[in-house]
Amino acid sequence: MDQTSQAKANEGATNGGDTDDSAASYALTTYDDQQPVPLASVPPPSPAGSVAFVPFPASLQASGAAAYPATIPPPPFSNPHEIAFQQQQHRQEEQLQAFWAGQHAEAEQQAEAGEVKLKAYHSLPLARIKKIMKADADVKMVAAEAPAVFARACEMFILELTLRAWLHADGARRRTLQRGDVTAAIHSTETYDVLTDIVPEEERL
Repeated sequence: MDQTSQAKANEGATNGGDTDDSAASYALTTYDDQQPVPLASVPPPSPAGSVAFVPFPASLQASGAAAYPATIPPPPFSNPHEIAFQQQQHRQEEQLQAFWAGQHAEAEQQAEAGEVKLKAYHSLPLARIKKIMKADADVKMVAAEAPAVFARACEMFILELTLRAWLHADGARRRTLQRGDVTAAIHSTETYDVLTDIVPEEERL
């Protein structure tokens, strides 16, 4: 390459205004025995005020994706006590679901039998329940089937609370249901908040 052509090439690469933007830029060398080498990774000149974006090579992108996964899985439970606690909670939920499934099936059988047979499905004294219902001064008359419905509801409440208290006693490796187990079941169940004032938490064992 002679000196005249090399000077023109230098002037065109330096100014950049007389060259076509779509043409690839060339790296110029001062050696006479080598030709200009095109820079494939250099984009064409950008307009004034804008920033040209040069993408990463494909090799670096692939290595970066392999080294840094998109999602990091949560660490598994390494503490044996945490694993045992999670398993115990799962067993308790299964027992409670089975309990309510049985109660639902029994209630459907009672509904099919009719209101006449409802009195045979409870063991609580109806006279006592009727007396409690009439403790409210606004209640003047009570139908015959109303105490039976209340008796069945009380039985279901006692059964569920007993099951929750027994699960607490079994978790403490005891075979005797104590008052502290009932208190723990009340304070650990959100639906029993109405009983927290009746059974203080300091009575828990």
